[in-house]
Amino acid sequence: MIIDYLADLLDELRLPQRRAQRILAEVEDHLACAAAELHAEGLAAAEAEREAVKRFGPAAELARSFAEQEAALSSRRTARATVALALLFAFLVLGSPAPTLAGFPVGLLAFVLAQVAVVAGALTLVRAWRGPGGARLVLILRGSLVVICCAACTVACAAIAGAVRGGPSLGGWIALATIALGTAGTAVALAKSWGRARIAGAAKRIDTADDALADIEAVTMTALEQLGRRVPGLKRACAHGAQFVRVVSARLRWLDLRRHPWRFAVAVALSAGLAGAVGHGLTEGGIPTHHLLRALLGGAIITAIEAAAALLGFALLGNYLGIRRRTTD
Repeated sequence: MIIDYLADLLDELRLPQRRAQRILAEVEDHLACAAAELHAEGLAAAEAEREAVKRFGPAAELARSFAEQEAALSSRRTARATVALALLFAFLVLGSPAPTLAGFPVGLLAFVLAQVAVVAGALTLVRAWRGPGGARLVLILRGSLVVICCAACTVACAAIAGAVRGGPSLGGWIALATIALGTAGTAVALAKSWGRARIAGAAKRIDTADDALADIEAVTMTALEQLGRRVPGLKRACAHGAQFVRVVSARLRWLDLRRHPWRFAVAVALSAGLAGAVGHGLTEGGIPTHHLLRALLGGAIITAIEAAAALLGFALLGNYLGIRRRTTD
C-alpha cells in the first residue's frame, strides 16, 4: 500500500528529480513509522499501512503542498536577488554625482526607471518578508519582473546611445556591465520561480491580495515586535513605535489606499516631488541668497516633473504591482 502511494506521489510531483527523491524518502519514512505504530497498537500489517496512508491524505493534495513550499522558497530567493539588483541599480544611477551612464535623454530615463525599480524592489522585500503565500507570491514575482525590465531597458538604451555618440564613459560602461550581469542573474531566478508558481497553481490568486499599505504595516509591526524580543533594552521603545504605527494608520484613513487610491497617489507624488526639489537644492549649495525667484521656479519644475512621473508610474503599474486594487471594499 505504501509503495503504491509513493508511486502515485512521484507521478504528481513536478519538481526537480533530486528534490522529488528527497521528498519521497521523507514521506516513506513517516509512513513506515506511522504504520509501525498502528501495527504495534494491534492492527494487521496491511491494515496499518492502509490507515497510515489514509491519514496522510491524497497524493495529489500532498504534492500540491510540496509544490507551494517550493514556490515560496524559490520566490524568497528571487526577492533577495531583486532587492540586490534594485539597490545596485539605484546606487549606480542615483548615487553618482555626475551622469555616468549617458546624457539626456537616456540619463533622465535611467533616473526615473531607477526610482521605479526602488519602489518595486521595496514592495518585493516587504511581501517576501511577510510571507510569499497566495497572492503575495505572484506580486513578488511581478515586482521582480518590473525591476528586471527597468534595469534591462536602461542598459539597452545607454548602450545604444553609447554606440551612437561615443559615450558613456569607461565608468559608465563598467556600471552598465555590472547592472547587466545582475539583471541576467535575477532573470534566471525569476524564470525558475515563475515555473514553480505555475506548478503550485498560484498564478490566479491575485484577487485575494492585500493592499501595499497593509503589507507594510504588518511587516513594520512584526519587525518592531521581533526587535523588542531580541533586544530587551529596546522593548519599551518598540512598543511605543508600534503604538505610533497604529495611530498613524488610524488617523490617515482619508488617505486609505484601498478606498481612495488616487488621493493617496497624489499625496505621495507631491511629497516625492518636494523631496526631489529639496534634495536638488541642497546638492546645489542650499538656499540661494541671489535669484531666489529663479530657484523657486526651478524647484517647482522639479517638483512637477517628479510628481508627474510618480503619478504615471502609479497609473501604469499600480494594478500590476498590487498597489491599487481594481475593486474596493
